[in-house]
Amino acid sequence: ARFEGHGARYEAAVFVDRAHRRLLGREFAQHLVRPALVLLPLVALVLAFAIRRGLAPLEQLADQIAGLDIERGEPLPGQAPYRELAITAGAVNALVGRLRAQVERERRFNADVAHELRTPLTTMVLQANALRQAVDDAQRTRAIDQIEAVALRSGRILGQLLELTRAQSLDRNRLESVDLVELARHLVAEHVPMAHERDQDLGLEAPEGPVLVTAHGPMLSLAVRNLIDNAVRHAPRGARIEVRIDAAPGQPVALGVADTGQGLAMPPAQGHGLGIGLRLVRRIADWNGIGFEQLPPLPPWTTRLALRWPTPDSAGATAATATP
Repeated sequence: ARFEGHGARYEAAVFVDRAHRRLLGREFAQHLVRPALVLLPLVALVLAFAIRRGLAPLEQLADQIAGLDIERGEPLPGQAPYRELAITAGAVNALVGRLRAQVERERRFNADVAHELRTPLTTMVLQANALRQAVDDAQRTRAIDQIEAVALRSGRILGQLLELTRAQSLDRNRLESVDLVELARHLVAEHVPMAHERDQDLGLEAPEGPVLVTAHGPMLSLAVRNLIDNAVRHAPRGARIEVRIDAAPGQPVALGVADTGQGLAMPPAQGHGLGIGLRLVRRIADWNGIGFEQLPPLPPWTTRLALRWPTPDSAGATAATATP
């Protein structure tokens, strides 16, 4: 070691033999290791206890998730103690809600299938028995015609049920601006050949310019198609059918389908007892926040159904004078 003092420089050297140095090193090591050997197990126990206690809410959350009943759609009970776990619990509850909606859609689909196909299948069985017991060609022909008609009706029902399922699986957040006039023109033209075969007069009464509404485009197209299809198929031969769009300034936009058929007793609430086509229209209207109602008969019309938007969207709309 070197140091200076009183104007002079001094040097000091300390010599330690190798054995003594090893002894000092061993003593230092013992002083360090012995406390560690005592404290480390204690620290390990405390740390294990803290980790286990800290993970307890996570384990409880995992047990609650494992015990969820998706069929009943019950959310996670209680409030998570930590913000991070609360976020996770919220995501799980959102997932449970979507799964419950999916289960409910499947239940409704199964109920619709059972309800709509029960009568056609029973009719086909009865006609098959009649065909087996037929004694002449005329009876056989009638039975075969009935089976063919019922089979075609069953195929239409299945097609509508598949459309219903497809509509339910669409992203409801994809709202867009739809030209109601252009949509109605396309769908009316699509049904003109069918109406012509039934000697029906199918027409469209709409403003010349576009009428823009906010809706889910594919869903709205499916709803209007089913309204027109329902009128064409259920109105008698020679009936008049009118598709009418009203967009008077300051008034809600409405699309109505009216016919001169036998009338329709439509339940005012959820549409139970309706054909699958009109139930499909009801659900699509509910999803899009659109009103779907049966209007009072107005001669010459006996059945009047309308989709009505809650607020007018006057962008590009041309005024009409009457309501559907």
